[in-house]
Amino acid sequence: MDIEKAINRILWGKAIVEVVDSSNSKKSFVLRSLSLSEQNEIDFLKESILNECKEEGILTEDELLLEFSKVGAWTDEDEKTIDDLAREVRKIKHSIKNCQFNVTKKKQLNKNLAKVEKQLSDLKGTKIGILSCTAEARADEFARRYIIFRSATDRMGKQLWKSEDEFLDSTDQELIDLLTIKYVENHMMSEKELREVSRSSQWRFRWGASKNGESLFGKPVAEWSDIQNSLVYWSQFYDYVYESPESPSQDIIDNDAALDAWFADKDKSSKTTSKRKAGHQEQFIVVPDGDSGTIEQINSMNSKVDRDRLSRERKQIKEKGSVSEWELRKKGGN
Repeated sequence: MDIEKAINRILWGKAIVEVVDSSNSKKSFVLRSLSLSEQNEIDFLKESILNECKEEGILTEDELLLEFSKVGAWTDEDEKTIDDLAREVRKIKHSIKNCQFNVTKKKQLNKNLAKVEKQLSDLKGTKIGILSCTAEARADEFARRYIIFRSATDRMGKQLWKSEDEFLDSTDQELIDLLTIKYVENHMMSEKELREVSRSSQWRFRWGASKNGESLFGKPVAEWSDIQNSLVYWSQFYDYVYESPESPSQDIIDNDAALDAWFADKDKSSKTTSKRKAGHQEQFIVVPDGDSGTIEQINSMNSKVDRDRLSRERKQIKEKGSVSEWELRKKGGN
């Protein structure tokens, strides 16, 4: 992902796209994010279409799932499997955070995480496919297409359809479908992509200069697009991470799974921390034999004073062969 281009697109709130129309000609269009009034209009239309579908006898998601469960096509066991896989994902993420200094194990856990997440994604995809002909799905599809009516203009800013009737009567359905795809690609981002942008240096300096976001987006909070709202949310999340007295290493911050586990642990411990005050303690980390890279990484986390002390202690051990901890740490032995 080109982070700078992604940031510019989010700040502008528009995207220039190119598609091939029904005459097989390449044309460029501008797709802008919706205003608050337009978003409310879409929500209203979506609800109206949903009610019309129900009146026409089109099954809702709950009704269709019930019918599928009767024939065993989608059962409570499938729902349980989704919950179990989601639980396994959280468990692996927690393990990744806890093995920061075991490179081999972390690599294997990331591999396992990708495998389980794919299983979860495939199963959710199957469920979405099953529900693709429900009343809710039809309402969603209508809403997505109507977004194009409001959003799409030519390069000069002229609306493609003069009226709602003209849009509904349009014979170039392929163009509408292509623009719908382009809208999703340019005005929606995955959580992973948004987090990458939120913690990037290209975004952090802009965010630091304007914490409230209004001067960044050039419009009041009520007019922010969904993607702008999401970017501000994750920017505030990373503010909390970076400003925390126990902020994790950059390796953990860059790993979404490990950072989620860190945040969950911190949230849990914050409920009990006030009951006790912990003094400064040494942290002992077990490192696999021969893992010189991890050993070097851990040593770099110590202060210069501690590194010098450890160096002297290793020298004592090498000279004497066997030295007790008391001898190493006794006054004057440092």
